[in-house]
Amino acid sequence: MKNGTMDVMQLTRDEWADRDRLEKIVEDNLVTWMQVGLALKEIKERELYRTTHDSWEQYVKDRFDIARSTSYQLTSGVEVVENVRNADIEFPFFPEKEALVRPLTKLEPEEQPRAWKLAIDRARDMEEKTVMARHVIWAVQAMRGQTGGETLRGKIKNVMEDLPETFRDAFKTITESIYEAKRNRFVGVDRKKMLDMLDGLRRLIEG
Repeated sequence: MKNGTMDVMQLTRDEWADRDRLEKIVEDNLVTWMQVGLALKEIKERELYRTTHDSWEQYVKDRFDIARSTSYQLTSGVEVVENVRNADIEFPFFPEKEALVRPLTKLEPEEQPRAWKLAIDRARDMEEKTVMARHVIWAVQAMRGQTGGETLRGKIKNVMEDLPETFRDAFKTITESIYEAKRNRFVGVDRKKMLDMLDGLRRLIEG
């Protein structure tokens, strides 16, 4: 619950109505992952949790018993679909199943539409009636090869997998926070202080 002492702008009556509506979508077991992701994304972007919680992570945990990683997976999946829909590429259809979207989250936003196009072409080349997760995974791997190796996100992930669990979890949390700040164009975040902190950690490890 709200523990901070800093004053925040209270939700208006309309915002409370919107929050109730969006929360109902998340709670409804019959909705698809896309609807849940869109609802969570809107709550997060508009900070409709601000009256009762200090952070987004604590809100989704308290309100829906959703882990931080799951909430980011859902909202990131929605962003992938939006990136594909808004691309300057004509597609016969868009990824809607969560299993098709998940592999695309490993790529940078500008790479995701091209990877989806590759997945469609791959399915057609194999004379299969629909795009399957294995086609998308193949496309993601192909994109990494076309860009001269793994993407930065992929390299970071591979490095973290070799770390002890305690360090892996800590660095995963930091990395997810940095990518989230990047998606929000670092609004309200002092990048110089972040770099100074990371440089300090590097010196601590080296020293």
